[in-house]
Amino acid sequence: MISVLLDTDVCLDSITGREPWHADADRIFHASVEKKVSIFISGLTFSNLYYLLRKTHGSRKTVKRLHAMRELVTVSPINSDVVDRAFDTAWNDFEDALQYQSALKGGCELLIARNLPDYKKADQIPVIEPSEFIDRHLNP
Repeated sequence: MISVLLDTDVCLDSITGREPWHADADRIFHASVEKKVSIFISGLTFSNLYYLLRKTHGSRKTVKRLHAMRELVTVSPINSDVVDRAFDTAWNDFEDALQYQSALKGGCELLIARNLPDYKKADQIPVIEPSEFIDRHLNP
């Protein structure tokens, strides 16, 4: 089973039903239920999602949704080592550097994101879009 880290946008696509991306995000989460993929999400993503969703869905409903998502994933670490490594990368988007370093620290084989240009400095594990992951790993 392949281990992947999902970027915040992919999680947000699924949890909010954002068109046209939610179908791919939902398919990846469903593959986790079927034990075809091991999904990791950084602790940072849960914070990001809470911050974004509580404004429109309220705190209680947001926590309930995030708790349901948590049952499907492993939380990858955000610790001092991850933060220091993200600083050292000098990426333009620090949040993406944290996500990438968290994926590495968690032992993920790849990272799934929609904002691939922000990950152009990724050099240790591949970063691919949700549709590409589905084509490569979930389609028979």
